[in-house]
Amino acid sequence: MSILEALACGATVVASDCHVGPSEILDNGKYGYLYTPGDVNMLSQKICKALGHRIPTNIAQKRANEITKLGICQVKEYLENGE
Repeated sequence: MSILEALACGATVVASDCHVGPSEILDNGKYGYLYTPGDVNMLSQKICKALGHRIPTNIAQKRANEITKLGICQVKEYLENGE
């Protein structure tokens, strides 16, 4: 949830590339920066990169909106179909 909230505020996100979630939301790094969990050197590099190359606010907000709408559609489908 915090990644979506940050994107909705127009922030540039740095997140760990864990099995589910961040890489999907950030589209494998297109909308933010991903680092390998436990790799502090890579985390440091991604933070520096994010500070110098921010994702444009309108792009981050658009992505948050897309993901939110997708989630709402999936919940509606689940409730309608019981799947």
